[in-house]
Amino acid sequence: MISNEKQTVTQLTQYIASLFKENDMLINDITVQKMIYQIKMDLGNKHPLYDKLPYYWYYYGPYCELITESFNDFAKSSKDLFSLQGVKLNTEYEIIDEFPELMDLSENLLDKGNYIYNDLTEDIYKNYAPLDVIYPFKYGIFNQTQNDNLMISGMILLSYSGNVNLN
Repeated sequence: MISNEKQTVTQLTQYIASLFKENDMLINDITVQKMIYQIKMDLGNKHPLYDKLPYYWYYYGPYCELITESFNDFAKSSKDLFSLQGVKLNTEYEIIDEFPELMDLSENLLDKGNYIYNDLTEDIYKNYAPLDVIYPFKYGIFNQTQNDNLMISGMILLSYSGNVNLN
C-alpha cells in the first residue's frame, strides 16, 4: 500500500510518463499536471487518492509541486526532455495494482489524441476553476486584451463579472 503523497504522486507521474513514452507522444510536466488533475477530478472527492494529489489553483491552472518535482527527478536524465529519450521508467506500478481504475482513466484521456494538447486545459478551466470568472477571463477577455495594459484588462474583468459598468 502506498503510504504518502510523495510516493503516490511519484508513481502516478511515472505511470503517466510511461504511457506517453509508449505511445511516442511528447510530454512535459505541465501536460502531466493537467492530465493527473483531470484524473483526480474524474475519481471524485470520495476516492482515497483525491486528497493524496495536492493541487492548488495557479496562474496556469491547477498545479501540484510534487508532480513537477517527481517529473523533474526522472526527466533530468533524458536526452530529449519532451520524449523522455533514454529515461528508464518502471513497467509495474503499485498504484495501478491498488487502483486499477487509474489505468482506464489514463488510457481514455490518451485515446482522445490531440485533446490532451489542445482542449484539456480549456476544459479544466471551464469545469473546475475555483471562481466562475476565471474561465471567461482566461479564454475570452485575456486573449482579447493581452496587448492592453493591466488596468484596462482589470476593468474589463470587473465589468464582465458585473461589478463595474464601463458604459
